[in-house]
Amino acid sequence: MAYTISVRPTVNIDRLYALYIVKDDTTILADYAYGIIRVGRKESLVSIDEVIVKPIDKVITEEKRCKTRFYFPSSIASEWGRRGIDGIEINMPILHRDNFMKKEPRLDKFIVPAPYATEPINVKVNDEGIMIRIDNLYIPVPRNVVRK
Repeated sequence: MAYTISVRPTVNIDRLYALYIVKDDTTILADYAYGIIRVGRKESLVSIDEVIVKPIDKVITEEKRCKTRFYFPSSIASEWGRRGIDGIEINMPILHRDNFMKKEPRLDKFIVPAPYATEPINVKVNDEGIMIRIDNLYIPVPRNVVRK
């Protein structure tokens, strides 16, 4: 059955962004980022165009509303786009030690922008969220992730 013919879904994306927030000042993660050659299945080949390294205090903005193509926890948003059109709210596994063991996964609700939407999703963060701005990209993140 491994070599049978079947329909497999594919997604063609011309640009993918990843954000890493790290505690120390080392740039070793940036060096490793250039080594990423695939995302997801082995057929999903990627090439890295640019890696930007900036101190977190230089990219935090006081803005509360933005348009973003990043997914974010629904708990940090007081408002977000048109449900079912601009994005959807789904349960996703969180980064937790239990999720790397054979246990019931720990989930949280996230807002995921529609992949082929013509516009980014409009979001307003509440007091639990902050906005990070890098160039013309806005990324809503939980406030507890970033400690100045």
